[in-house]
Amino acid sequence: MYTLVLQTNFRKYMKGSNLYEILKEFTSDGIFNVDGKAWKIHCKMASKIFTRNLLRNSVKISKQNLCQVYNFLYNVCVKAAEASSDSGGDRSIDLQDLFFRFTLDSAALIAFPRIIMNK
Repeated sequence: MYTLVLQTNFRKYMKGSNLYEILKEFTSDGIFNVDGKAWKIHCKMASKIFTRNLLRNSVKISKQNLCQVYNFLYNVCVKAAEASSDSGGDRSIDLQDLFFRFTLDSAALIAFPRIIMNK
């Protein structure tokens, strides 16, 4: 499928000018918003960055961080359930902050593993 979409029949899968105009302010002329020669240039650059080993490592790091998020949420929910049954009150969890931290931690470990792991 990868070869079909990105090499053999690339012209069939172009985004076109309508999508470009809609996303231009958000993605500018980046890989997600251009077609043709500009896309091929971006794709060649990105393919050198995103190697198989990097992607494997990214999945491993994300899985480890996701397990930490799951365990944290599980413990918070158990404590909240116990507290609400005792006091009859509700507790809220800021999921946006939690997911932001998960994303930031994962991205930082993927991008700078030696720097972060050595501290």
